[in-house]
Amino acid sequence: MTTGGIHPYMFEPESDPELTPSTNTTDTAVCDSVSLFIYEVRVLDEPHSQTSDRDERRNRGNRLLETFERNLGEIVGYHWSGTLKTSLENRYSFEDCHATADWLLSQTAVRPLVGIVCGSGLGGLADMLKDQVAFNYRDIPNFPQSTVHGHAGRLVFGTLKGRPCVCMQGRFHLYEGYPIQKITMPMRIFKLLGVETVILTNAAGGLNQDYKVGDIMIIKDHLNMPGFAGNNPLAGPNDERFGVRFPCMSNAYDRELQQLVMDVGSELGYSDFLREGVYCVLGGPSFETIAECRMLHKLGADAVGMSTVHEVIVARHCGMRVFALSLITNKAVMDYDSEEKANHEEVLQTGKQRAVQLERLVSTIVTRLEHNNNYA
Repeated sequence: MTTGGIHPYMFEPESDPELTPSTNTTDTAVCDSVSLFIYEVRVLDEPHSQTSDRDERRNRGNRLLETFERNLGEIVGYHWSGTLKTSLENRYSFEDCHATADWLLSQTAVRPLVGIVCGSGLGGLADMLKDQVAFNYRDIPNFPQSTVHGHAGRLVFGTLKGRPCVCMQGRFHLYEGYPIQKITMPMRIFKLLGVETVILTNAAGGLNQDYKVGDIMIIKDHLNMPGFAGNNPLAGPNDERFGVRFPCMSNAYDRELQQLVMDVGSELGYSDFLREGVYCVLGGPSFETIAECRMLHKLGADAVGMSTVHEVIVARHCGMRVFALSLITNKAVMDYDSEEKANHEEVLQTGKQRAVQLERLVSTIVTRLEHNNNYA
């Protein structure tokens, strides 16, 4: 912070400058903004300040505080270069999502009724689609880009056993630095594409001691730990064109679809490794400590991961039906004497080993959706 001259982040709220922190870190941007405000206010207490100067700095301080509060959601959470006037709700608005959906629909004749999201190592689900039309995320307007190994970063349209589908080959996570509204934006685009049922898959660590590596867990409920801290994808102004202000989450995971998965799994002979349980989401990217695993298990979680829940919340907000599957790729370490260590390579390897069964399970379910009258 300087005590004279122009502060590097000094600006008038009425102007429209670009904010590009030279260190490329969000912490610096936030700290400098706070420091600037404190500096402006502290000058008020300097005995040598003239009254007119003090009044001007008081007004400047008030304007800075208002602008800082309005843009805090933009500054925290990811690196960006843009105008301070650009607000969070405008960046992920109904109009933005609609423009992206319209662009996609203009590029393909497929009108998907089912949307599928592939977790780590499970991108093979998209390869099952026939008559594919695929888009790299980087080529889609307004779309984020996947940065995680094991996530191909493609949106694939096609048919699965004759049913029109769209499949995300790779998703987005809080730990990649995106705002929570950005990582869930694809769910809103799904809705505007015409999707009625969303199928989500993920790789998860098993907290339930009865679970084995390679088990598939049907998610019946979730614990949203980031949400406890106020990080919810529905925070901020609500657009009624997407959904209601306060959506119910007691039925987030469609019970009829859960039963359909159990029935199909039994028919396919998967009962030995098909489970049902509660999924807990954390922010990541670090894996959980032993103490955290013990706590989450006592809270009622059967599996833990870093995705899915935020997408479920937005999908339900948009009125789409949802079911989700967790592939248990590793057992959470619960014992201080254990030599086991969680790692991403183990996650990908387990995904490959169980991929065929998971793909067959999902494809069979998709063919049964219409027969079971399971479209919303």
